[in-house]
Amino acid sequence: MRLLGLDALVLGRGGLPRDYRKAFEHYELAALGGDLDGKFGEAWMTLHGLGVASEPAKAFEAFTVIHEEGHWLGPYQLAQMHAEGQGTPRNCTEAWRLIKDFVQQEGPWAPAHSEAIELLPESERESARKRLHDILFKVRETDASW
Repeated sequence: MRLLGLDALVLGRGGLPRDYRKAFEHYELAALGGDLDGKFGEAWMTLHGLGVASEPAKAFEAFTVIHEEGHWLGPYQLAQMHAEGQGTPRNCTEAWRLIKDFVQQEGPWAPAHSEAIELLPESERESARKRLHDILFKVRETDASW
């Protein structure tokens, strides 16, 4: 959510007071212009009730469109919402499918993730890969028990 430095307004950084309403207005304006990060920020704030009333179902619909339009965080956010039943009935099978899509996609995070693991001392690389695997396995395990 770094669109136009809006994290300063959302998180109150850089000496600025936290102003969720103003941040939402900026995201909304960017979204109206077709900016995917603006749409994501608007949906995220709608989900969490920051600057506007919390409307999980509306946020779920927005995240679905954002995912279909290709925002790289779309599948991750939808997976969380399916896993927790936010704005949609809980569906761990769909959450698992979406999280696998997120991990397997070649989004902007993929090169940084690989580079970060390579920067670790060799003795820690396998541990980092195992932690990622454990997170994914926990989602899968939750799916099986649900």
